[in-house]
Amino acid sequence: MISSGTGSPPLVGRARRHVHRATLVNASKEMFPTRYDFHRTWGPSLVSASHHGAIMRAGGDTFMVLAMIPVVVQWLRNEAERSQLDSELDTTAAIGQ
Repeated sequence: MISSGTGSPPLVGRARRHVHRATLVNASKEMFPTRYDFHRTWGPSLVSASHHGAIMRAGGDTFMVLAMIPVVVQWLRNEAERSQLDSELDTTAAIGQ
């Protein structure tokens, strides 16, 4: 089992991360007081940057899913061929005995 690193069960840790991520992405103002002192003269605001990061993450996940489709299709074809070969070998072994 893969641990979430917090000592809690993996599913609980994963759910907790998703809640935190959703909270931060949907925020309309900066949620951490220590970041109020951080003033940039370039780029978007920190909250806007967080929103853009969520868009980039969704876009990256979409590209990854699209790239994995041919891999999964090939894997399933290979498993079907392998299963057919296994059944043929089983039949040959049964006849030979």
